[in-house]
Amino acid sequence: MSVTPAERHGALAILTLAFSDVINDEVTVAYADEVAMRRATQQEELRMALTRMLVSQRELDAYNFGMLASLGVDPRGEWQVVLLTGLREQRAAGAPAQVLLPFLERLDEDFPKLVPVWVNEDLAILVSAGYKRRAIDLAKSTLATSPETREYAVGVGRAYRGITDISKSYAEAIRALALGRLLGKSGKHWEYADLEFLDLFKTGREIDDYVRNTLDPILNDASPKRRLRNLATLRAFFSNGMNRKKTARALGVHINTLSGRLSQLESSLGGDLTEGDFGFRVHLAVRMLPLLRE
Repeated sequence: MSVTPAERHGALAILTLAFSDVINDEVTVAYADEVAMRRATQQEELRMALTRMLVSQRELDAYNFGMLASLGVDPRGEWQVVLLTGLREQRAAGAPAQVLLPFLERLDEDFPKLVPVWVNEDLAILVSAGYKRRAIDLAKSTLATSPETREYAVGVGRAYRGITDISKSYAEAIRALALGRLLGKSGKHWEYADLEFLDLFKTGREIDDYVRNTLDPILNDASPKRRLRNLATLRAFFSNGMNRKKTARALGVHINTLSGRLSQLESSLGGDLTEGDFGFRVHLAVRMLPLLRE
């Protein structure tokens, strides 16, 4: 008996393998094709189930939960979401076949540790424990080099025990992107774990009053250029652990120039920036500045 793969008689090939004493090459290839096709179908069904879970926070049913295990996915392990945005135009134009396909293929090489699913026009990568850096590095190496996908950005949610809580990580990844853009932070990716403290505060009159009262001499400076320079000095000073050498290097100025600027700032703000309570209040006001309403 001869079965060719082109005829897509995979199921018949499986029966032939099970009951025939003579197995020819065509049957073997047809069997392999059928197994691969079934696995691809299972993976696609899984992606659809996970997409619904991310968007509507539905729990996986028993069938899909069992499918996870059959595909090598540990549903009880730690999972988090790495969310890629900025791919809308490329996907809408059918670009996955040209620009995104190599990236998706590289992700699939690490299945089931990395499970990419499309949510609207964004790509959510469900990442197993320890594979977050792998997903981000793949994005940098395959997307940043292409003019069509250079505008992508990455938001990362926290890891949760059990894939059924992955929707929480997805919501955090979205929030990380929003907070990163709000702060105007440099770079291509932002992690919610680094920004979640901002969610302790809500925009409103209390925040406005605190920021304005603390930074009033700087915010009301008549010179826009000096105002921006002083805010940049404060940000660099605090982000470099109040280390003057590191801060001067980050700003590209001589340490004596920095010392002069800091002395002027301390004089106008009314306190020592390295003193605990005062320094903390100024640092907090600087970090909350993006929340200030116009």
